[in-house]
Amino acid sequence: MSFAVWRGEIRANAVLVGSTIRIVAGDGRVGEPAEIQVAPGQDGLVKAFRFKSSTWSVTLLIKGNSVVRIGIIGVGFMGYTHFEGARDLKGASVTAIATRDEKKLGGDWTSIQGNFGPPGGHVDVSGLKCYSDYRQLLADPDIDLVDVCLPTDKHFDVVMESLKAGKPTLVEKPISVDLGQAEQMVKAAEAAKVPLLVAHVLPFFPEFRFAAECIQDQRFGKLKAAHFKRVICKPDWSSEMSDFRKLGGWGIDLHIHDNHFIAHACGRPDGVFSRGLMQDGFVNHVHTSYLYKDGPAVSCVSGGIAAKGLAFSHGYEL
Repeated sequence: MSFAVWRGEIRANAVLVGSTIRIVAGDGRVGEPAEIQVAPGQDGLVKAFRFKSSTWSVTLLIKGNSVVRIGIIGVGFMGYTHFEGARDLKGASVTAIATRDEKKLGGDWTSIQGNFGPPGGHVDVSGLKCYSDYRQLLADPDIDLVDVCLPTDKHFDVVMESLKAGKPTLVEKPISVDLGQAEQMVKAAEAAKVPLLVAHVLPFFPEFRFAAECIQDQRFGKLKAAHFKRVICKPDWSSEMSDFRKLGGWGIDLHIHDNHFIAHACGRPDGVFSRGLMQDGFVNHVHTSYLYKDGPAVSCVSGGIAAKGLAFSHGYEL
C-alpha cells in the first residue's frame, strides 16, 4: 500500500509492506525502513502515526479503509497495464473504471494493444463500477485513489477536477508537456492538501532497484560510468501515441523515465547537455550527457525512430 507523506516541504512516497515503511523522497533520496504498527482506521477517520529512522522523522496519515479503492480513468494500453498490475497489490484493488468505449464497459478489451506485453482480452467487469463519464467516478465517495491513464494532452483537466474533488491522484508521466500546466497541478494539490503522485516506475522494477542500491551503497565500488537506453519504433498501434505532438515528442515521453531514475540513483546532476532530432519543433530522438562535477560519466539515449522490428528496448550499463 502506498501513501503520500511529508517531511517539512519534501514530498515523498511511503511504501508499506506489513509493518515496514520505505520512504522515497521527491528529491530522489531514499530513507531507511522504519518499523511501526499500523491498525486499520475506521471509515471516515484519519489515523496518524509518527515514526523515525536515523535520517527521517515523518508523520504518516492514513484515511479511511485499510484497503485503498482505486478508480482508473482511461482504459487503453496504459490503463490496462495499471489494471493488470493492481491484481498483485496487497491492501489495494481496482473497484471502478471510466471509459467512453461501450465495448470496454462491457468487458471487451480486445482492441487494446501496445509495444510490449500481451494484447487486451475479455475482462470480467461484473465486480467493478463502470462509468461512461469520468466525472461520475470522481463523485463516487467509495473511490480512495484516482488513477489517470489518459493520453498526456488530456491529463490537465481531469487531474485538476480530481484534485478539486479531494481525491488523491496518480497520473501517468509526463503529467504535462506544458510547464505552466504542470505547476498548476502541483499548486492545486498543495491547496487541496491531497497527494498528487506521478507514475514513475523504474525505481520499483527489481533490476533498476538493484542498480540504484548498488550505486548508492557502493557495494561494488564507486560508480564510474553509466549509460541508459529507451527506444521504440513509431507506435502505429495507437492513434494517440503515434501523434508525437500530443506527447511533446517521443524522445521526451521516453527520456523522462531515465531522467527521473538517474536523479534518483545518482543524485541531481550539476547540468545536462543534449543533442537530438527535431520534428515540427518536438524532440523525437535525443542523446543526453548528465554532468557531475566529480563524476560519474552518465549518458542516455531515448527516441521513437527505431526500425519497425524494434518495438521497445530499454536497459542500462554500469
